[in-house]
Amino acid sequence: MIRRMLGDDPLLLSVADEYFTGNPYGAVEKAEKIFLERQDRYSLMLLKMAKPFNFFPSPKDALRLVKISINMGVDPSCGALMVAAQSDERALSLGQKIEDLLEIIEGFLRRYEPQDFLDEITLYTSLNQAYTLGLLPPPGEYRNAYDYVKLYHRMLLLMYRIGVGFLEEALELERVIKSFERVGIYVDVFPITVHSLVTGDDSYLYRARIFYSLLGNRALKAILEGVISFLKGEEFETYGSPVLEQLKDPAKVHYPALSLPIRFARAMMEGKFFVSFAGDGGIYHKWKRVRIPRYESSFKILAYFKVGSHLFGDGRRFALDNAPLLFPKSPNPRKTTYDYLSRVGHLLYAPSDLLHSVRYGTFLSKRHEAWAVRLKEALAFDRSTARL
Repeated sequence: MIRRMLGDDPLLLSVADEYFTGNPYGAVEKAEKIFLERQDRYSLMLLKMAKPFNFFPSPKDALRLVKISINMGVDPSCGALMVAAQSDERALSLGQKIEDLLEIIEGFLRRYEPQDFLDEITLYTSLNQAYTLGLLPPPGEYRNAYDYVKLYHRMLLLMYRIGVGFLEEALELERVIKSFERVGIYVDVFPITVHSLVTGDDSYLYRARIFYSLLGNRALKAILEGVISFLKGEEFETYGSPVLEQLKDPAKVHYPALSLPIRFARAMMEGKFFVSFAGDGGIYHKWKRVRIPRYESSFKILAYFKVGSHLFGDGRRFALDNAPLLFPKSPNPRKTTYDYLSRVGHLLYAPSDLLHSVRYGTFLSKRHEAWAVRLKEALAFDRSTARL
């Protein structure tokens, strides 16, 4: 199918090959370069294929691609619409028309007799597909007290924020999932998976598995079973699913927004601490945010050790060299730094989201103290953090 879409152009096909053989970052870079040079429908189609939901650096970038697609007479990709919707609600109306979506629903319903129990389930599923993926509010009788568009908009934003490091947003994502259940539309497996990985709560996975079992959707049921097994530490088959392949081997980056939740979940399952540098930063253990004694000073030391280890290969020396900045009121800053390095010894080599937070611009983004500014300046000149 890809060859029929792109023809026999070896350059275009090389991007598709790179994408499907496990190098999505390289495929995106090459597709962008080709599109900038050619500016035609085929290179735009290639860029849409290579740049799914999680590869847009910003909603503005996604909205730009949506507008280019429309101007060239090409339907914008669902991924571009999803990300663009995070910052500009006008993007919600740039996709399929209401009439097209209603045809999808009617097509689903025609498969069953009106008395069939699956009628109601199928209606909810088709609504989920047509309106959730189409980013349009339910028409007429399917409207209710909830502002559906804003609810879905909120879910997209939360998933994006979790993916770039704000793990605490998982609690708000759960509220949105519950709200979807109240409006009668079952949320897709992707947000449920994100929530489950970041919280360790598999209850929604079980409920969704029952729903898709009743529906007869074996593919989604298999994904949910795989995620459940992953959280239990059990073996599971991937069945060629990109989500399950990434759970089995995090190096296979099919969905970058899952990269951090998967690494975080692995650390939690293994009983390790996890140090987050997104926003204010935080320390996690057993899926809970914890505060160690003398938290602020300890966290500063951790940050300098991690950054120093990454940049110079010697985190202790980097922390000691910056001791006067870390403890300006101490009569002996170096000794105080030594003491704190010993205090947080069990955390110095804990997994963290350092490179992830730098790549997405969330590294200590809510910290403006002098010690945090110094770290941001040091990392700004390090090109190796540009990609995970």
